[in-house]
Amino acid sequence: MFDANLNPLYDTDWFKESAQNKLSQNHQLGFSGGNERTQYSLSLNYRDDQGLIKTSYMKRYSGRFSIDDQVKSWLKIGGTMSYNYQTENLVDINDAVARQIVEDFPFLPVRYPDTGVFAENRDYPYAEGTMSSVHRLLDRKYIQNTQTILGSLFTNITFGKGLEMRTVLGTNIQTQEINQSQTRTLNIGNNGNASANNNRQNFWSLENYLTYNKQFGQDHSFTGLLGLSWQETNTFGIGASVSGFATDYFGFNNLGAGAINPGVSSGASRFAFNSYFGRINYGYKNKYLFTATGRADGSSKFGENHKFAFFPSAALAWRVSEEDFLKGNSVISNMKIRTSYGLTGNSEIPPYSSLSLLSSNYSTIYNDTRVSGTGINRLANPDLRWEKTAQTDVGLEVGFLKGRITLEADYYYRLTTDMLLDAPVPQSSGYATIRRNVGSMENKGFEFGINTVNINRGTFSWNTSFNISLNKNKVLSLATPSDIFNVGGPNFTNPTNVIRVGEPVGSFWGLTRVGVWSEAEREEAAKFTSYRNGLTILPGDIKYLDVNGDKAITDADRSIIGNGSPKGWGAMTNNIRFGNFDATLELQYMFGNQVMMMNLHASEDRQALANSYSSVLNAWTPTNQGSQIAEVRDTRAGYVTNVDSHWIKDGSFLRGRNLLFGYTLPANVTSKLKMNRLRVYVSAQNFFLLLKDPIVGDPEVTPTNQGTGNSAFSQGMIWHNYPKPTTYLLGLQIGL
Repeated sequence: MFDANLNPLYDTDWFKESAQNKLSQNHQLGFSGGNERTQYSLSLNYRDDQGLIKTSYMKRYSGRFSIDDQVKSWLKIGGTMSYNYQTENLVDINDAVARQIVEDFPFLPVRYPDTGVFAENRDYPYAEGTMSSVHRLLDRKYIQNTQTILGSLFTNITFGKGLEMRTVLGTNIQTQEINQSQTRTLNIGNNGNASANNNRQNFWSLENYLTYNKQFGQDHSFTGLLGLSWQETNTFGIGASVSGFATDYFGFNNLGAGAINPGVSSGASRFAFNSYFGRINYGYKNKYLFTATGRADGSSKFGENHKFAFFPSAALAWRVSEEDFLKGNSVISNMKIRTSYGLTGNSEIPPYSSLSLLSSNYSTIYNDTRVSGTGINRLANPDLRWEKTAQTDVGLEVGFLKGRITLEADYYYRLTTDMLLDAPVPQSSGYATIRRNVGSMENKGFEFGINTVNINRGTFSWNTSFNISLNKNKVLSLATPSDIFNVGGPNFTNPTNVIRVGEPVGSFWGLTRVGVWSEAEREEAAKFTSYRNGLTILPGDIKYLDVNGDKAITDADRSIIGNGSPKGWGAMTNNIRFGNFDATLELQYMFGNQVMMMNLHASEDRQALANSYSSVLNAWTPTNQGSQIAEVRDTRAGYVTNVDSHWIKDGSFLRGRNLLFGYTLPANVTSKLKMNRLRVYVSAQNFFLLLKDPIVGDPEVTPTNQGTGNSAFSQGMIWHNYPKPTTYLLGLQIGL
């Protein structure tokens, strides 16, 4: 791998070796027709997406049919039916490939030229025993096949003038199989493995709406609605896995060929919702508008005495531009002031969260024999109830110059109470956590949007839209005085997040990196209790802030070191049309947010175990003692890695989301081709990304390997994510 002068024989670009540039395609075909009584439509779609990473793909075949029929003057019926089949090979189900692309040593070839065997980091002395990214891509399959049938039927019955009842019966049946296999050279310890899992989810709903509309004279309008609905979801899954194959030929197609570690599993769940709701709308002279709603929602997921909760809301609006003093104004063409208050609920927790569950993962030794058993693996909480969010909103809509300029501004205050989360319990209980309502938090901020018609002259037009949202988040209370940790991220190292009263939810938690111990501080460094493999702390080791001055770096020295929630975000879109040409430019931005670069754990702190970021070239040396990066040493000397302030980076960005150019053929040309419309277009998506610190990569990510239900608290955490590609599209739209 090295020549006589210790120069590497190879300089492998592992991203280039792992990536692919392939064409993807998406075709849609639609038909519609009917007469005065019956209307129908049929659409077909085929999509073939070739992923950015080798062997990744997604293929989808789908169709949809809908029909409406006015059977009688008082009866209308209809329905829709859709079918979707999707097959894909997922290479990003965990961090293995994305992480390994960074960590593979560039001085290794993809395969050794003399044997054709994959070259791996594990072949290099004292390196981490990992397989290469290309080996993982080529010798592992994770095929997910999903079939979805979605259907609905409806009836509209008119009982009299303004009185109508609508009934909708819907169903969604989804079956999914996940087949996975690894070859014997990839899964060396078990001589290959394979698994097959089948899951089914059946959903049905029945909804009824009774609506009454009435106009009283010229000034008063009224709409009233009463409704009720039922929903139920049933799931079932079964799986099998095995290891120890004599050949890689079968993969997951013959689990019986495996000889060791056979395993089977199955599971089922059910949850249901029931709602009763009503709404009234009243308008006076189309100037003063009032809406009030109320709904009682019930969920089987909550405690016995808290399954139902009531959620009211109300809204007022005043069309100022309809008043005599503003009507016909040459400058202000529209003005509306509105305010609203509403209560909504959140029930997005797993089924049976309020109940104790049985588990068969218990075992003991009895008469020198391992005996499995069943026991309770989670505490019950009969008081578990709905999470509620109360929102107050005040808004203004203004239009100028007959709609050439429109402004919309809102201020909102959102108070969330009874937050649903896993909270710690005393160790004496025998359990770690319990699902409970843990406290409250607030979100408040402004939303602002402006739309302008910059130019509109004959065949040339230019429109612009811009929006910005500003938000501030804070935890107001917790059910216990203790902070809540381990609520986001991969959780492979120290706690990364904390929920604390008075702070933004999911704030970053860690040590403060002061720098690296210098030669002048050798004596002081040696006084610290070792935090590097029990060895004496030396110049070149990472230096942390010792908050309590006890010469030991412990949990007592951790604090809030950042926040992944942005202060603001938004987008700007420009649409230009000149004759038959059109163009669109979409930009997206975010500012005031930080990201936790957890990649630095593997690619900066643990030098020599694997490949590192180029920033390690600026590591501490006796002649470069101002670095924030530890000295590069032999792996046997150990390393220091902790969640700390050095991992926190500025996550603000400006992204080119879409750039599109199109041309529509003239009508006299399309008519000769027996077409109504023919348009060709090209576009580039995600075509640039501007950041303050390029090491961040893409700040719009959620880390892999995160715990179930922790996504909301993983904002701004980066841990070897599947890269977001730049996509170039060539499209053709045909109308007949």
